[in-house]
Amino acid sequence: MTDSSLRIFCRSRLSYNMETGHLTWTAGRLKGQRAGSAGESGRRKIKIAGKTYKEHRIIFLMVMGRFPKEQIDHIDHNPSNNKWDNLRECSNKQNSMNLPMMKTKKTSRYPRVSIHRRDQNYRVRINKPGGGVYTKYFKSEDDAGSHAREKYIEFGYHPNHGTKIES
Repeated sequence: MTDSSLRIFCRSRLSYNMETGHLTWTAGRLKGQRAGSAGESGRRKIKIAGKTYKEHRIIFLMVMGRFPKEQIDHIDHNPSNNKWDNLRECSNKQNSMNLPMMKTKKTSRYPRVSIHRRDQNYRVRINKPGGGVYTKYFKSEDDAGSHAREKYIEFGYHPNHGTKIES
């Protein structure tokens, strides 16, 4: 099935609610039911003509009339939230600049801030786009966290980068 025929099929058989982010079958034996099923990661998948598609990609196809050039980012980090205002077309690099807070052993409540053991200062350590690492030290954890947030924005990271996943 070509992208064009898939778009026509989806628009004739599915309805997308931009406010809920849900796709619903409008024809066939599943009429009125939510399309697809949730995968292990929380991303919904839909089987059409024997091929499995990620729900957010079908949504993008239906709304924009084409598949994204590269990727689709879930702005709030929640892969099951397919509301239109939560989806954005992006490159792999842009997507990697909007990651949730990692679940690691933390020494600070701020992302990319840790206690430097030698002098007990708080260290901001951020990967720069294009290579290299930005590092700066602070006496206060709050000052380090605030500075890290400013640097994220300066380096082009999405404002949600490093925030907790919304449910």
